[in-house]
Amino acid sequence: MGVETAEQAQRISTLGANRAHGTFYATPLPGPALTELLAAGAGSLPATPLVEEWRRKAA
Repeated sequence: MGVETAEQAQRISTLGANRAHGTFYATPLPGPALTELLAAGAGSLPATPLVEEWRRKAA
């Protein structure tokens, strides 16, 4: 089970979580696509609006 909605993401953030996973952040990938994505490096991960916000705050 993971985070599927913006409301869930906000709630776990309010509770103090700074890490989560789920379809809100990224959809499942078939094995070959995951291998390609990992080989490309974390900088190429697809970003949701929340991920973009976290990246801006971290910069």
